[in-house]
Amino acid sequence: MSTVGLFHFPTPLTRICPAPWGLRLWEKLTLLSPGIAVTPVQMAGKKDYPALLSLDENELEEQFVKGHGPGGQATNKTSNCVVLKHIPSGIVVKVD
Repeated sequence: MSTVGLFHFPTPLTRICPAPWGLRLWEKLTLLSPGIAVTPVQMAGKKDYPALLSLDENELEEQFVKGHGPGGQATNKTSNCVVLKHIPSGIVVKVD
């Protein structure tokens, strides 16, 4: 399979950069289309988030357990991992 077909864009992607030595934080990659100026935010659109449900802390069960993985001896000896369980739904969230 040819790699030319994998990277074919209908409009050219160009980087607007006055300095030839690199991309600065305030400069962004811009998609240029003939006659149309569209920012990435306009392309993605705004998502509507539903209203958050109320959460009763009495319905939560929390545990502090020992973590695992990289991080040295302190990770394996201290209770630095939090496990939250929502009792009515059974949803469990673990944060190391």
